[in-house]
Amino acid sequence: MRQAQGLNTLTRNESLDAYAMMRAYELSQSFSHTRPNGKDALSYIRNHIYTAENIAQTSNLSSDEVLKQWENSPSHLNNIMNKQIQSVGLGVYTDSSGRVYWVQIFGDTHSYARY
Repeated sequence: MRQAQGLNTLTRNESLDAYAMMRAYELSQSFSHTRPNGKDALSYIRNHIYTAENIAQTSNLSSDEVLKQWENSPSHLNNIMNKQIQSVGLGVYTDSSGRVYWVQIFGDTHSYARY
């Protein structure tokens, strides 16, 4: 999707992956861009120019269908297509009732999570 618009492809960032996985679990407790401890989710990302978070909760959608929902949402699509981002962390968590929580954390090449 980004390449089709002439943008760089995103690199996976292990630190952001770990943070996105933790965020996916936290969303099962409180579905918000604020962490359960009351702090903004992106305040934990270090060494960045731009950060963003996309979240979703579903019960029966595939990852492709969740991505399509984000594509159809102007604010989520803006995060995905932002020229300043270079890396991404991905997380998914399924709770005991089968509800699935999805997270994309965007940052720079050198961004990392400190939490």
